[in-house]
Amino acid sequence: MPLIARLTPHGFHRWVVRGRGRAGDDVFPTRYQANSPADIRQLASGAGFDVVRLELIEGRPEYLRFSAPTYLLGWLYERLVNRLSGLARFRVLLVVALRKTGR
Repeated sequence: MPLIARLTPHGFHRWVVRGRGRAGDDVFPTRYQANSPADIRQLASGAGFDVVRLELIEGRPEYLRFSAPTYLLGWLYERLVNRLSGLARFRVLLVVALRKTGR
């Protein structure tokens, strides 16, 4: 999903959310600065933190709720990538616990 978000223009995102009943002004430009484990580790280290725990999780495909078939496909994808460790790099949510270095 992050790759698709990067490749589609902001106007497209606004159009999609309007189709879901939300205001187009409720969408903000996509900015990915720290969306990989390597990015998190580098930024944490640079700020004086150690990574205590880092998990990748794929959440429910709420962005595909506009139709039952798309939601079902998203649900199947979520189940697959959360179940198979070899597909962990395709999970999009990062849950991170940091500790200040030296503590």
